Amino acid sequence: MATFSTNQVNALRSIADMIRELIDDVNLHFVESGLLISCMDSGHCALIQMHLTAETINNGGTGFYECTHPCSAGVNFVTLHKILRTASTDDIVTFKMSTDNPNIMTIELNSEDGQHRGDAKLALLDLDEDELEVPEVEYGAVIKTSPEKFKQILSYLKYTESASVIIECIKDEMRFTSEGTLMTMNRVLHANTDMEMIFNQPVRLSLSQRYMNIFSKPTGLGTNVSICLHKDMPLMVAYDITGLGALRLFLAPQTEDNDE
Repeated sequence: MATFSTNQVNALRSIADMIRELIDDVNLHFVESGLLISCMDSGHCALIQMHLTAETINNGGTGFYECTHPCSAGVNFVTLHKILRTASTDDIVTFKMSTDNPNIMTIELNSEDGQHRGDAKLALLDLDEDELEVPEVEYGAVIKTSPEKFKQILSYLKYTESASVIIECIKDEMRFTSEGTLMTMNRVLHANTDMEMIFNQPVRLSLSQRYMNIFSKPTGLGTNVSICLHKDMPLMVAYDITGLGALRLFLAPQTEDNDE
């Protein structure tokens, strides 16, 4: 019915680690074009969209994807993350859905050199899910940098213990501000060889620092992450996942007099 195999273990483990902090149970949709996720977090503040495309997987030399009959798998991501943690960095991970037992997903963990093999049977959940669509937006500001740099910025600000981080894009600079009870911290960035900035209009958004820290967690996905902002619109963080596809994360802005 559906088979997805990849050697990108670190990427899958990093994605599962992030998703489990936002929501416990998620539907994986196996369709002809690839593996899809589209869901809100448990607090209804963030939207997760992921598309691991069959074309990218099969042509990128990192794995194999085939789906003969579309199907959905309700997965507990806390459990999935535990399974992926048992994999070695050089393992090949394979997800299998079968018409013979549609309530179970088999996850195989096999070494590339054939020295060890293993598998886990994951009981699937029956999950209700709303159809979610995101309108296309011409963002007022787009910043492209490395995932490591993005994570470094948010890690720097967390010491204020503030509930919010304010992101401002004005002229040729991007400013991150976190104001806590005892201290305020700023990080001002300018375009350079490691960071591309495209500003169409000034933007200022107040965002949950907890969610932003979670959004910055994925590492090993690729070389680029885009942070896209527009006035009074959800922020988008977009990761290109090398050899697999794309991950997009959306976060609703806060009103600046409400830092909950």
